[in-house]
Order: sequence, then structure tokens, then C-alpha cells
Amino acid sequence: MFLGYGSHILTTFLFQTLFEDGKTNRMVDAMDLFEKTVKEKMLEKSSLVLFLNKSDLFQEEIKRFRINSCPRLADYDGDHSYKDTTNFIKEKFEKLVPPTRDCTIHITCATDRHNIKVVFDSVREHVLNESLAAAGLTQTMM
Repeated sequence: MFLGYGSHILTTFLFQTLFEDGKTNRMVDAMDLFEKTVKEKMLEKSSLVLFLNKSDLFQEEIKRFRINSCPRLADYDGDHSYKDTTNFIKEKFEKLVPPTRDCTIHITCATDRHNIKVVFDSVREHVLNESLAAAGLTQTMM
């Protein structure tokens, strides 16, 4: 089974609150939900792929806002370059994944055809390898 997770996590999630309650930071909510998902017993044999999408908008947002204004990213003390901030966010999500699980994380921009092709090819290869392993035709990648 393949479980894709993500959406526009990189953009307004850093600085906006949930529509439902007007208080909860969207990045905090996304990380909490992701953490619950990766620890879900029913999904423990699923391949996990996280898409941190809208990287183009995130690149503009970090010029105006500091990522450490988000409670789950408050410990960030690096520079505010695109590369360093996205690596930090990616590492934060990676730390939520139990050591017994495998999770592939992609920084994406859905409007960038080349980026999406590279990501799609990577995900397709991952799913194919996991399917072959599940069928006993090769060893698992995990």
C-alpha cells in the first residue's frame, strides 16, 4: 500500500491558523497529523511519501517571515535561505517517523513540470520496488 501525504505544507502553514478554530497553527497541525499517521498501526506496512509542496511560494514567504515564528520550528537558528529552511523543515518531519518506518520526502512545486517528473519517477520506482519485495521477488528497500 502506498500512502501519499502532503499538500501545501510549505507555504501558509507556517504563518496561518486553522479555519476551524482560528488558533491552531497550520504547520503545528500538519506535523501533529503526520506524526499520528506514521505511527498508525494499520498503516505500518505502507510506503510513506511526504510531499512538501508549493516550494515556489515558500521561497517568497521566507523573505517576509522567519520560520522560527512557528511553534514547531522555534528552535531554528540558521540563516533564512531557502535551502537551509527547507532542509530544517524536512528534518523536522523525518524525526517524526519511527526508526522502523521508511519515508521518502520530496520538496515539490506542482507547477514545475521537470520537478514533478523527477518526483513522479522517484515515487514510481519506490512503489515498484516495494511491490516486488512484497511479492517476494526482491528484497525490501526498508
